[in-house]
Amino acid sequence: MRSIIRIAIVTLLVGGMFTGLNSDAKAWHEPTLVTASGSGAFVNAPLTDGTNIVWRLSSGTPSTVLEYWLWWATTDDHEPKPLARRLADFDLDDGIVIWSNGSFGEGITAHRLATGEEWSIATGAGEVIHVAISDGTVAWVRRQAVGTDEHFVIEATDVEGGGPATLVAAFSVADGRFSNRGDWWDLRVDGDLFYWHQPQADPDSTITVLMRAAVGQVHEVVGYFYGSFPGGAYRSFDVENGLLTFSNQDGWVEAKDFNSGTGYALTNLATTPSATDGRYVFWAVEDRNIASTLYAYDTWTNSRFVAFELDLTIWSSSHVDMISASEGIVAWDVRAPGCEIHAANVRDRLPSGWRLDPETPDWGVDYFSESGHSLRNGFRSFWLENGGLPVFGAPLTEEYLERSEWWRPYQTVQFTERQRFEWHSEHAGTAYEVLLGRLGDELLKHQGRDWTTFPKANPDAAHYFAETGHAIDERFWHDWSSQGLELGDPGVSLRESLALFGYPLSEPMPETNADGDTVLTQYFERAVFEWHPENPDPWKVLLRRLGAEMLEARGW
Repeated sequence: MRSIIRIAIVTLLVGGMFTGLNSDAKAWHEPTLVTASGSGAFVNAPLTDGTNIVWRLSSGTPSTVLEYWLWWATTDDHEPKPLARRLADFDLDDGIVIWSNGSFGEGITAHRLATGEEWSIATGAGEVIHVAISDGTVAWVRRQAVGTDEHFVIEATDVEGGGPATLVAAFSVADGRFSNRGDWWDLRVDGDLFYWHQPQADPDSTITVLMRAAVGQVHEVVGYFYGSFPGGAYRSFDVENGLLTFSNQDGWVEAKDFNSGTGYALTNLATTPSATDGRYVFWAVEDRNIASTLYAYDTWTNSRFVAFELDLTIWSSSHVDMISASEGIVAWDVRAPGCEIHAANVRDRLPSGWRLDPETPDWGVDYFSESGHSLRNGFRSFWLENGGLPVFGAPLTEEYLERSEWWRPYQTVQFTERQRFEWHSEHAGTAYEVLLGRLGDELLKHQGRDWTTFPKANPDAAHYFAETGHAIDERFWHDWSSQGLELGDPGVSLRESLALFGYPLSEPMPETNADGDTVLTQYFERAVFEWHPENPDPWKVLLRRLGAEMLEARGW
């Protein structure tokens, strides 16, 4: 093994083994079973606001519904409680659940879950077929007969104060553009914008238009649905904080961030409608009676990972059906011979969520009880061959998929305390199959700092690199040059040191680190070196825990 032990052991001994890992450990909890039903009734369509979960309980069968009931539970006590009977549609936000009476009576009922207070919202004549609530605004789609014509009207009001309804949009079936199929409409509210989809009038058309508008504005088309919807038209799209997601019959899940203008094509294999909490997008895929898998995509980091997997070899004829997410909670139902509602904290389902020690570890897998994660296969071999714990630290995530931009191919990656491993299939079979992330550069970008604007070194300085215009400080040179990745060169070559640490991105400068200490610091592409003269030799040079810092920066 190369002389790479010294600098890394410093960080472990001085900082304490795995400092910070256990202070805020995130346990990998199994999802909570909120409720279940037998064959005489089925539960489905869960909604959550992060504190409460509301769902329908239907008598009859999924194909022959006799009557809908509305139930709820909190994310803390999971004790189901009945709310309403004989409803058509419902929605939940900030502790207030609303439902329409549909053909059972006009109007909308609002219910404050914390107090049990209940009141009615007048909606005018006609059947309310869809309702939505967000940030105190309640909206609805009302179907109204006007002579021989039929109108669909979208209106809104304040859920607390009531008052006259405000017209958002209105459509006439007689104008020949849209169908009168009320079950193919859907509605959402996000800020001051209203989103809905409506079917084309042509009975042979497979296209449904997704629209949005603010009060007093002309509506605009923001998407199209082709074919029918996974799981039916109900909740075929979702929107939160400007992030819109929808899915089509072909299994495509798309998303659009109206804040940044970024569009995403996430998968073409979805078997459920997608859902979002404003950052993460969730969908499920059924894999030929092997597993029904709940996936998540982090739009902030372009990361995709498994949030839940239902083993269909055990749960035969089961599948994840409907998904909802809000305020750090994701909820979904599982269709089986009976039906179940599950919920989990999104943070627990992240790649960084703490995993329990497997009782029967697989060959080629090492579990680290200090961090709650495992290294396996190629990353494990790379970790062992290039310094292991002293150089990279313990794993802080499981393997997952990430891409630098949404249109680029995914790469399998994994964070350790000091690095991010990246598997590059285009280099398979070479020494560059596993590469290290440029975390020093990424940390500077996260801080809003452009290293190209930093003061440059004198080109005549020792250890100067023209590629970046910086020189490695003499106090750091020995540790930088005496260590590197194993690329097969005699001793430790320059390219091996570059592969491990990268070029210098700054001159040495005083900085306050994550521990609050002001120390001499120098940034490199893949590392940050600190000078601690108060420490005994050979522990004067310490490496920052860049992997841990970057995970914290992304909220993982």
